[in-house]
Amino acid sequence: MAKWVTMVSVCVLATALGCGGDSKKETDTTPTTTTTTGDDDDSEKTEPVVEISEDKLTEIDAMLKRKRDSVSRCFGEALKANDVTKKDRGTIVVHWTIGTDGKAKDSRVGEARIKSKVLHNCVLEKLNRWQFPTLPKELKYSYSFGFAYF
Repeated sequence: MAKWVTMVSVCVLATALGCGGDSKKETDTTPTTTTTTGDDDDSEKTEPVVEISEDKLTEIDAMLKRKRDSVSRCFGEALKANDVTKKDRGTIVVHWTIGTDGKAKDSRVGEARIKSKVLHNCVLEKLNRWQFPTLPKELKYSYSFGFAYF
């Protein structure tokens, strides 16, 4: 049990020191223009821009930082499964879409310095269970999680 606590503490420390936690939001704030043809009006109509507030983005970032401890346990699962070694360290970048209902969808591991199916699947399973804030439109999101064992 002490090994487990040490390992989790080390993973948390590694992420706090900059091994993980980078996020990237892909937002589109450009107005969409559609052309409509009708009997009475052949003018161009612009749909309103739907923006995601800075408060919602801050809330998502804060939530992901709080969840790092939970995700760091995935390294322990991969270690138990002999899918990683104590010498393995690095980051994995996860990409997903946050739906308007706050649920993650289309999640996948992108760039990964640690090649471990057990680790990747564990992180994705956790991510897919989380409830993000509800949003006025879908948001593509990426986040980097760091892992290490000392």
